Amino acid sequence: MNQIVKWVLIGFVVYVIFLIAKFPASLALSMFSTPNNIAIGGVQGSIWNGSATTVVINNIAVENVKWQASFFRLFTGRLALDMKAGNPRIGGEVSFNGPVSVSLFDQSDVSASDFTLYLPANMVIAQVPLPVPVNAGGRFKVQIDQLDYPGYCDQLVGKGQWLNGKLEGLAQPIMLGNYNADLSCVENDTLVAVKEPNSFGLSANARITSKFGISVKGKFKPSDQIPEQVKSVIRDFYTPPDAQGYYSINL
Repeated sequence: MNQIVKWVLIGFVVYVIFLIAKFPASLALSMFSTPNNIAIGGVQGSIWNGSATTVVINNIAVENVKWQASFFRLFTGRLALDMKAGNPRIGGEVSFNGPVSVSLFDQSDVSASDFTLYLPANMVIAQVPLPVPVNAGGRFKVQIDQLDYPGYCDQLVGKGQWLNGKLEGLAQPIMLGNYNADLSCVENDTLVAVKEPNSFGLSANARITSKFGISVKGKFKPSDQIPEQVKSVIRDFYTPPDAQGYYSINL
């Protein structure tokens, strides 16, 4: 009798594990209400190894999202995902690739390593108030070597780039080339340090708080290749340059 009970219990445990391992991602998603700014479509596979055709966040569409989750990491109190989306070879798509983990008890506690993100520049520039309306070309690339963000910037090592930057909407397109930045933490804030050389002679520190407050301090000196129309707009909206020809930024 004891042997029968033992095998029944073993069979029950195996069955439960099988159900958990094969639990459909679409069914799991239907059990929770997603925020109004997020829409998910074409969900397939399981909660541990699945995909979504499209994920729309704040009207920004991310295509072909795939994930693999670690069951055993749940016992450490974290949801660990190996994620991939989009095609990095297509300039107009959002794409990312790499491992991310989130605390099960605090969704603001995020960590990542060897994570790469590509964002079309027009999606980002559209969120920035500029003196004149322009469209941006190129892509932003973010390479995160290490990130520990338990609700604030604790550790960040990475690089940011604007690749093949271009501005349109003026008399003629302005080719800006590439811009490079270092990503780090300073006093629990995120620091984006843009450095020269670049076509705008820009060097600046953008500091982002955990509440998403942003301050920017730096300077820039447009090169001779920048059209006179752009320089005229700069003169209208900025105080006169210093003796070296640099305009100051303090936002």
